[in-house]
Parts: sequence; C-alpha cells; structure tokens
Amino acid sequence: MDADAVVLLRQNLGKARNTFDEWARERTKWIESVQVDHHKQSTQLSVQIQAAECLEKELQQQGQVANQRSHRNKQETDLVRADIEQLRQKEQAMPLAWSSVTAQISSEQSRLQRCVEIMQHNDAIFQDARKNLDRFLDLYGTTLGLDISPVAEASGITLTFTRIDKTDPERRFVAKVVVQQRRDAEDRYCVPECAPMVTGLDDLVRALNESRGLGLSRFVVNLRRAFAEVARAANT
Repeated sequence: MDADAVVLLRQNLGKARNTFDEWARERTKWIESVQVDHHKQSTQLSVQIQAAECLEKELQQQGQVANQRSHRNKQETDLVRADIEQLRQKEQAMPLAWSSVTAQISSEQSRLQRCVEIMQHNDAIFQDARKNLDRFLDLYGTTLGLDISPVAEASGITLTFTRIDKTDPERRFVAKVVVQQRRDAEDRYCVPECAPMVTGLDDLVRALNESRGLGLSRFVVNLRRAFAEVARAANT
C-alpha cells in the first residue's frame, strides 16, 4: 500500500472516529435527557399518585359523611312519618274527644247552675237573718240600752250596754267584736276587749263562729245575760 492510500485511510478512520464520537455524545445526551424526562415523569407520577390517594381518602370520608347523613335523614323521615301517623290517629279520635269535652262542659254548666241556685238561696236566708237582726237590734237599743258603733281600726263593732246594773243604770258594759279575715279559711269572730270580763266568753264566741255570723242576735242576748250576772255578783 502506498503512502497516499495510508494517508487517505487514516483520514477516513479519523472522520469515522469523529463521527462515532459525535454519535456517542449525542447518544449520551439523549440518554441523559431520557433519564431526566423519566425522572420528571416519575416525580409527576408520584405526585399524581399521592394526589389520587388523597382524593380517594376524601371521597371515602365524603362517602361516610353521606352515609351518615342518609342514615340521619332516614331516621328523621321515620320520625316525621310516625308524627304524621299520630296526628292522623288524633284526628280520627277528635270527634270522640270533642263529644267528651262537650259532655263535660254541659256537666260543669249544670254544676255551676246548681251553685248559683244555692248561693241565691243562701243569700235569701242571709237577707232574712239580716232583717231579723236589724229589728232585734232596734228593739234592744230602745228598750234595753244597746248602742252599736263601728270599730275604727278594724272590721267590727263595739257593743255598749246600759240599763244592766240596777244600782247604776248608766254604767257601761262594753265588748268589741272584730272579724278576722283569713285567705285560706272562713272569716272568724273574736272579742279582743270585754269590760268587765265575763265567764264563758270563749264559749259564746265559739257558738257565734259556728253559726257563721247568723247567731249574732243570740250572741248579744247571751252576752247581756253574762254582763247582768257580773253586775248582780258585784251588788251582792
């Protein structure tokens, strides 16, 4: 082989080596770029997988919440249905209940009417007793010296008797009769002052209270008798 051929061969080999080296560098760059892309894709894929897992958890949680809400809604629906059924039953029973209420109202009205009649009857009795008492007091005042005056500081009267003591007809025998008003019970009579004091005063007051005030004339008569006994005892 001559020298020119050798030179040409070396030149061709150099070109081939350069071409191969260039190809090798490009191949290396391509592999590196592929590796970089693969790393990026792997990273993105990992991020997407994590995001998908988070989304799956959220969906599971939302599904659980939805199931719980659905269960509560079902319970509320059942309660509403039960309430509607109760209302329907009450509606069906309402005519019977209304009939019972009407009968009860009628019974109470009859009872009220009886109470009114009893009150009217008692009022008539009281008015008759009041008239008899007024006539009695007028007679007692003119013939036996009884004076009646109201008590200023309380609800009551003061009974002042004269013409009892034969040795002193103007001597005054005084008793104060007061009405004690009570909220939880009937009014009661009491005699806080009595001059002179007489025997059996408590019994006289008890009888007056038992008569509910209708025996006031009897109380006055018996009180005068008690005063007369005191006067006779003092004169003997």
